Amino acid sequence: NTAILFGHLLSGVAIGALSSYPDHLANLLAAYRATTIGEMYDTFVIPSESPSAGYGRHTWQKTSSLFEFSLKSAGIIVGLPDQTRQTLSCMGEKLGHLYQLSNDHADWQVGRLSERHLEDEAWPITFSFPLAVYLALHGDLSIRSFLKRRTLSFESWHDFLEIIWCPEVASECLRQISSVTSEICDLSHRGLPVELGRYYRDMANLIQDESFWFHEYNLF
Repeated sequence: NTAILFGHLLSGVAIGALSSYPDHLANLLAAYRATTIGEMYDTFVIPSESPSAGYGRHTWQKTSSLFEFSLKSAGIIVGLPDQTRQTLSCMGEKLGHLYQLSNDHADWQVGRLSERHLEDEAWPITFSFPLAVYLALHGDLSIRSFLKRRTLSFESWHDFLEIIWCPEVASECLRQISSVTSEICDLSHRGLPVELGRYYRDMANLIQDESFWFHEYNLF
């Protein structure tokens, strides 16, 4: 699909850019590995040891590893001091974490289904952030029949999400998103240029804006 093709394209660009930094290529391979493992957990290829334990790094690393690698690479290529590069690496991980939480949060909004899917469409359940929070709070008894089917129709997705989005889940999702946002804000004040810190705070706010996820972007 398009996302996979773009991923390969960007990876090729990254390998080319790092050809003068052979030691850093190992970081790219680590990012590839983390992304692949995260996707495997997300699609239940690797069953989570304990899904009720929540949406951990083993899943959201599929995105955080890419952000972390990007910012770390930029720091290396422009020759920033080690401490600043470490801050950028942490910032990348936190931004990627927030991006994945916010993406899942937006994707699973019951009122937005028709903006993502056709009413005659069916698509599989993934180990998404709201689902993980629900399982941690309530277990799988009320949704077991949906999980066994794995692929749901539009109507079944609507019924499934109506159960998932109980007040406790909605509150806990927002709490976790707010927590990661606070960590990004704190990092943005740790030795980064003022404008760059402000840029990352603005990015964190943009990522949480629901219109960001439902706006149609024309790339070409």
